Order: sequence, then structure tokens, then C-alpha cells
Amino acid sequence: MLHIHPIFPPPVEDANKLEEVFEPSLSARDLMELPNWEAYMKMHTGKETILPSNTRTIKPKGPINKEKMQKLQERSRLYYCRPAVEVDNDIKPRWNWIREMVEHEA
Repeated sequence: MLHIHPIFPPPVEDANKLEEVFEPSLSARDLMELPNWEAYMKMHTGKETILPSNTRTIKPKGPINKEKMQKLQERSRLYYCRPAVEVDNDIKPRWNWIREMVEHEA
């Protein structure tokens, strides 16, 4: 089974954590300097890790409707936002799994 993890330009704090996942191919700076609408893809099969590749997403056509964007953000926050502590507790096992994968590859 192929696992694909797309990484869009992260904030500094996340880039520093993600750097260990993408070493030695990419640095935290590489991740942060990704242009808009681009991402790096980390892929692995469970047994083997494939070198990261980059991809582009589709840019919006025409001008951005700021009112519509604001409504979508509000709706998204209502449905998906949770307290940071709760999210951190959910993410911690995944980070541990990533660290183990990186250590296993080294």
C-alpha cells in the first residue's frame, strides 16, 4: 500500500519538526519557501521510502471572492476547529510514528 503525505508551506515551528521527515533531501527552509499552490509529497510503501517529489495544485480562476472566502472560513471553524491541546494530543502518536520511521531508516 502506498502512503502519500502532501506538505504545503508550513509555519516555521512545523517546518522545523517536518525537516527530520524530509532529511536529507529537503530542509525546513525548503519547506517554508514553497511557492503558493505547490506542495512536497512524502511517499512510502511501509517497507521503503520514496524520495520526496513536488507537485502543483490548481490556482483559483478569476478574482477571489473575499466575502465567500470569509463565510467558508467561518463554517470551517465551526465544523473542524478544536482546542489546541486536544489536537496536539491527537497528533502526538503520529509524530512518534514518524520519528520511529525516520530512526528506522537511518
